[in-house]
Amino acid sequence: MTFTKFARLAALGAWAVTGGLVLAYVAFVFILTRPNGEGIDRIEAWIAWISVAIVVLALQATHFVFARMLGGIASGQKYSIESSWPSGSRS
Repeated sequence: MTFTKFARLAALGAWAVTGGLVLAYVAFVFILTRPNGEGIDRIEAWIAWISVAIVVLALQATHFVFARMLGGIASGQKYSIESSWPSGSRS
């Protein structure tokens, strides 16, 4: 396999992780929502939802960026570390 095929496969994996995180968060919210009043109360459930949502959103953003970069590499775009530095700030 060539590098571009690996990059395309890795991009697909990053998209799959992003979707899997959404499903895991929905399952987490569903587990913490009990209609008969069992388990934790509403305030603690909201705190848990928000705290887990922050972590899930950070992971999703990271995988989204990686998927876009790997998709670009697979389609022929060139990325280099040199181009990410602002001009004049390197010594």
